[in-house]
Amino acid sequence: MSQRQNKILKGEIKRMLHLNIIEMGQSDYASPMILVESTGKDPRQCIDYRLLNANVRTQFFPLHNIEERVERVAAANYITVIDLAKGYWQIPLRERARRYSAFVTSFGTYIPLRMPFGLVNAPYFFSKLMAQVFQHCDTFAVPYSDEIAIYSENWEDHIKNVAEVLKRIGNAQLTIKASKSPLTQSLKGTIRKECVNWTQDCNLAFTELKNRLTEIPVVHAPDYNREFIVQADVSDLGTGVVLSQRNDKGEEHPVLFLSKKFTDAQRRYGTTEKECAAIIYAIKKLRYYLDGQQLTIETDHNPLV
Repeated sequence: MSQRQNKILKGEIKRMLHLNIIEMGQSDYASPMILVESTGKDPRQCIDYRLLNANVRTQFFPLHNIEERVERVAAANYITVIDLAKGYWQIPLRERARRYSAFVTSFGTYIPLRMPFGLVNAPYFFSKLMAQVFQHCDTFAVPYSDEIAIYSENWEDHIKNVAEVLKRIGNAQLTIKASKSPLTQSLKGTIRKECVNWTQDCNLAFTELKNRLTEIPVVHAPDYNREFIVQADVSDLGTGVVLSQRNDKGEEHPVLFLSKKFTDAQRRYGTTEKECAAIIYAIKKLRYYLDGQQLTIETDHNPLV
């Protein structure tokens, strides 16, 4: 590593020593600490545990269906998201685990006192901890990785639910990171690695998109007692899908929107093949919603009818 990179690593090591996350020591097992750098982001230290992980039996924790969880939260009137600060670091390591998870730098060997990122079973233990801390909170809290989404139908219940979640976090001696719960967040860098060339046409399209998403029709939570409607259409470049349902008044409301860019091979399909591919994509992608349900597929391509 260069002098600059070593200086960055030394600063991070000093910080972790101060926080009592690691300590200096010796071990007959040690993995290298490296610095990962990418354009537009702060340098990030990582421990290369690949050799250690290859000799560890992987444990798996059953994760809930993310679509089902998003659906439950999206149907609520009030939502609060809490992010845990350095989630993995909040779990203490046993003496034996410390020995195996030691890491080495050009200026010394260090022993983690808390579970570091990179260990193959770190997600298992963290997910297990979250399930224990938020046991019996399924009706108002959804933990996923190091984030907890709290959702409620009314403000009074929401205050109580947030208080209950914070109480459980405190009892578990976990800490949260308020700075990772922004009211708004820039889209820059989330769309592509390169900078976006924002033109007047882009601005007009973005304004129209905002208007369309804030006016009727807005998405509704799915009702599994009603029939689903799947609409798929294509262009030369890709396909768009709408999943919708009708209410008691016969009004159709969208539940979910999907889109997909065609591959080079799919672009060479004929019109009928493209329309058929769009329907197949929709059924596969919406399996969670459609499995065992009554549904109608709508298409404007007569050869498929």
